Amino acid sequence: AMVSSYPLMGRRWRNLAGDLGLNLDGRRGYEYGIKIRGLKPKKSLQYRSLWRNPKWKRCKHPEANPIWMMRGEFIGLTELFYRNAGYIEGRAKRPYKPRLWKNWGITYILEGRVNRFLFDPLPLEGRIIVLHWAEYCGNDYINLKADINHPPIPEPGSLTLFTIGVFSLGGLSLRKFRKIK
Repeated sequence: AMVSSYPLMGRRWRNLAGDLGLNLDGRRGYEYGIKIRGLKPKKSLQYRSLWRNPKWKRCKHPEANPIWMMRGEFIGLTELFYRNAGYIEGRAKRPYKPRLWKNWGITYILEGRVNRFLFDPLPLEGRIIVLHWAEYCGNDYINLKADINHPPIPEPGSLTLFTIGVFSLGGLSLRKFRKIK
């Protein structure tokens, strides 16, 4: 989930929101991208395109690069949930709104889900992926590192041994409890 006080739509002093870049191989560059600029807050799921090997547009500020996807190979749709969560706590009754920012104090939440089978090759266990989002002016940018570690699923043999052990302990304790009475 991404929480921001900056809307993904609109244009103020060339402060446009960028697209979401995904780096899955750990090398330089973002080989996947999700177009999220222009997304409007709704209370329902929205579908956006996932692109492989997109061409990225750059802006003047190096920390905000890359900023927008221009083209690439469409590989599927992602589910996004983007909504306006209201005013920041403590400012709900009468928020101070400076003249520059019309929506100051409002919190926006973006959550998404991508089917991992759309990626080729599949992200491997223990791999670190990097997500990148920025706004055009370069003041706000997010570079998030996340690792893909799924908890291991126990083997059936170990589950069977554990179950037999629990039932054996239960049987022994019942036998001992009956002798005491």
